[in-house]
Amino acid sequence: MFPLVLVLGVACFLSDAGVWRYALPLAVVGWLIALYHNLLYFGLIPESIKPCGAA
Repeated sequence: MFPLVLVLGVACFLSDAGVWRYALPLAVVGWLIALYHNLLYFGLIPESIKPCGAA
């Protein structure tokens, strides 16, 4: 989501009305990643990788 700050800032500075074309995909990807993390947290999808598990 941090790149959105730069994208929207530059678009505001340049008065670019078409900013939604390149800002919306970034927001959607960020939303999907957040959704995935929340589903993992609530246990609705299984965690396939256990990074700190004992061998």
